[in-house]
Amino acid sequence: MRLLVWDEKVSSVRSVSHSQNPSLETSLILWYSGVEHELNMKINFLFVCDSVTNDKKLNVEGIFDSVASQGFPALHPVMFVVVNLEIPQEEQGKSYVESFKILFDNKIIIEDTTSFSANSARHQFLHRIENLGLENPGRYDIQIFMGGKKIGETYFMAKQI
Repeated sequence: MRLLVWDEKVSSVRSVSHSQNPSLETSLILWYSGVEHELNMKINFLFVCDSVTNDKKLNVEGIFDSVASQGFPALHPVMFVVVNLEIPQEEQGKSYVESFKILFDNKIIIEDTTSFSANSARHQFLHRIENLGLENPGRYDIQIFMGGKKIGETYFMAKQI
């Protein structure tokens, strides 16, 4: 499986290979200047969609909460997880670590981590996921973390037709 992550602040894409091993779970602790730091960020919106671009404004196509397949296991070719954060003034100008996980039956099927500098009041992440394996129909949870603290979640359903 290949995951591409695009960060609008640095305008870069990186490709990450992931293991399907659900026992791998990364525990992240945010350190700023060597001191553990409590976050006050909040998520303005979080959704899953078919396509997204960002040319000075966010253009989104196909927001969904379910996918369908005639059989399982199935492969979802491309999807985006879009996260928009509100960053209080006291948190701006610092560097942070954002991560997300997609889980099925509480088992991690994909996770990724990216770092960013909070240079403005809002920051968004566009996580492009290619060839996501869906082993079974059911609920797939998406969790968003900042510095190891879960700050939001959503889900989509995989249905057999």
